[in-house]
Amino acid sequence: MESLSESLQPYKETVGSIASIVTIGQFFFREPLSVGIFTRRSALMAYQQCHLLEARLCIGILVLKYALMLQDKAMFQVNLAAIILNSIYLVCYLMYSKNKWEEVYRPSLRGVGLIAALFTYMAWEDPTKVEYRYGLIVTILMLLLMGAPLMEVKEILQKKDASIYLFQ
Repeated sequence: MESLSESLQPYKETVGSIASIVTIGQFFFREPLSVGIFTRRSALMAYQQCHLLEARLCIGILVLKYALMLQDKAMFQVNLAAIILNSIYLVCYLMYSKNKWEEVYRPSLRGVGLIAALFTYMAWEDPTKVEYRYGLIVTILMLLLMGAPLMEVKEILQKKDASIYLFQ
């Protein structure tokens, strides 16, 4: 495995650039969510996706900070694109949500609280250990975000309707 890593080392920048482009391209698959909200003039169907958008936005900010710590250009570009696109999607949701406080602002405040807590932790933690520990925390949060739609599987199977995750 080490020899594979050494043999691919000259292509590190190329592989990073390709991975960045592919990842940013995947972010555009959420665009139908915004189009659906505009078409229906309602954000009702997208309520659970809104919470995932807010989580993606918060984790995008946290990973952006991690990219700055690592000085990783590709990770920085991907997460900056994620933050911008998820902000646009969240604004689309906000425009048509009925109960803005419950559906958008309250969950966003929780995200801001998490970001503030983790940034405070980073300032408090030993600089020699913070990179590893913060990376571990961000990785766990990313895994939880990716697994979040699985929490609804029981309800989807009971109703035999997965339309809520049409744009997931």
